Amino acid sequence: MSYLLAIFSGLLLRLSFPKPGVWILAWVALVPLFFSLKDKKPLKALTLSYITGVVFFISTLFWLINVSIAGMVVLCLYLALYVAVFGFGFALFNAKLPFLERCFFFPSLWVALEYLRGYIFT
Repeated sequence: MSYLLAIFSGLLLRLSFPKPGVWILAWVALVPLFFSLKDKKPLKALTLSYITGVVFFISTLFWLINVSIAGMVVLCLYLALYVAVFGFGFALFNAKLPFLERCFFFPSLWVALEYLRGYIFT
């Protein structure tokens, strides 16, 4: 069931982007991922989050097949690592942090990883 939730989360993220553009889903797209990560060990969380990232990036960057199938696959597998690191961090710190700190830490972790992905390594 955790794997289905991870896949569903990746699909919801995709649907929140332009075409089809159901932007409101961006507010809830990670909820299935959070349910799948609940009480998971960090390596299992990394795997589930990686699946979410792969589903999202393959469904978003599918058009790169016109350039290179291998390049598209490698790029999507690389970009999914950022979502995987988020899941790893979530599993590592979820039980250790009080609720209020989690409310600030996890969004900050997501934004930091997005910053790294967008400006430093890509």
